[in-house]
Amino acid sequence: MHRQISIVLLSLLLCTVTVLTFVGCSDDDNSPTEPENKAPVAPFNPSPADSAMDQPIDVYLSWSCSDPDNDPLTYDVYFGTMKDPPKVGEDYSEMTFNPGELSQNQLYYWKIITKDSHDNSTTGPIWQFTTVGLILEDYLLIPEQPEVYQGSRFTARYKVNNPNDFDIDILLDARWRSEEGANGELEPITYEVVLEPGTQWIEREWNGPDDMEPGVYSFAWYFLWTDNRDITSSPYIANSFTVLEFEILEQDFSLTDNVSITMVWIPSGSFLMGAQGGEIDAFSNEYPRHKVTISHGFWLGKYEVTQAQWEAVAGYKNFSWPGLRRPADRVSYDEIMSEFLHDLDDVWRLPTEAEWEYACRAGTETRFYWGDDPDYEEIDDYAWYDINSSDQLHNVGTRYPNPWGLYDMGGNVNEWCSDWGGNYNVSPVTDPQGPLTGTRRVMRGGCYHTRRSYCRSAFRGWMDPASGFNGSGFRLVRVSD
Repeated sequence: MHRQISIVLLSLLLCTVTVLTFVGCSDDDNSPTEPENKAPVAPFNPSPADSAMDQPIDVYLSWSCSDPDNDPLTYDVYFGTMKDPPKVGEDYSEMTFNPGELSQNQLYYWKIITKDSHDNSTTGPIWQFTTVGLILEDYLLIPEQPEVYQGSRFTARYKVNNPNDFDIDILLDARWRSEEGANGELEPITYEVVLEPGTQWIEREWNGPDDMEPGVYSFAWYFLWTDNRDITSSPYIANSFTVLEFEILEQDFSLTDNVSITMVWIPSGSFLMGAQGGEIDAFSNEYPRHKVTISHGFWLGKYEVTQAQWEAVAGYKNFSWPGLRRPADRVSYDEIMSEFLHDLDDVWRLPTEAEWEYACRAGTETRFYWGDDPDYEEIDDYAWYDINSSDQLHNVGTRYPNPWGLYDMGGNVNEWCSDWGGNYNVSPVTDPQGPLTGTRRVMRGGCYHTRRSYCRSAFRGWMDPASGFNGSGFRLVRVSD
């Protein structure tokens, strides 16, 4: 009996040893292992591009990077003027870096070290770029085409561009003379201005002599600037302007036996129609900007058609704010054609959209005919709109006119044009008439209850021609004899 028990116990012990031996001798090389974490990819796609030239002094650095294991990445930035640039920042999570204001005409070096969450890192190549130097043409931009002025009084406008983010003191010595040399030097001016960062216009009103003959005159200036680093001067830079002779610049014409209308002569010429690139508050239908030529001069109303003029021709109308010197409003395009122009001679019509903008700009290329006015600091002197109008019409001619003597081209009432609404073409055009067909007619200028940005020279809207609403008015064209 004891012997049998001993045999059983011995058998159990041998089985246990066998199992333990099998388990303890398992081959570690056959067990699953965790894959090795890989280092990040080297940074690539630098901006500025490697060896780039003429970079702005406020440039931002950016790059691209990735990780084979999709680990989160951080970046150490090395930047400076030495070929082995020092570390200037670490553990950035974004692939951009602002180095701050840089020096002009300076060579910079930079590199990026990329790190992942497993202590792997990859050092990128050393890139380089050079900042822009001070180039005279970057600061003084004069219109390529000669300016045209009616008579000897005008405002000389020269565009001064300050692309860098610092103040510049400028000394300008500007002179006018006849290109034929007969009149010699007309007038020198010397004055100093301080440019704030950004692009702006310098203006000076100049009165030529009363006996100034029509012709082409040259305009030249001497340019001296300092930005607290250097002083540089330029030779005289020449441009020209044209003085035209007009026996009559404005004239009164009879609408009826008892009522007349004052018209301003608009000379033929070319201009850029549409909004500037990047214009503040511009709409997509104001692009592309394109060259337009108006081949024939025409007469345009000095003021919007008044309620007195409307009633003299077409009879009573329920205007939104009655007043004989206030502009006629609540008039539709169809009513103008059937009730007003229908009773006048064929020499009267509405302006085309191109004629309207050409006359509104009056030789300017800015947002408004008084300048860009980015903060709307000057608009109250020139236009009635929702903020300053007390939500009512105002007598015509109570704000400042544009350079060609036209009043209320921005604000007071929207003005109907003859065109159907449609998109612009990029190609230069002469005397455009708009699309051949459409469902809505063009309106321009904004009105007393619309926002101030609608007073911009490029702003355009399209309305149902049968709709006459508060603030819908017009201005007349008289065809030249």
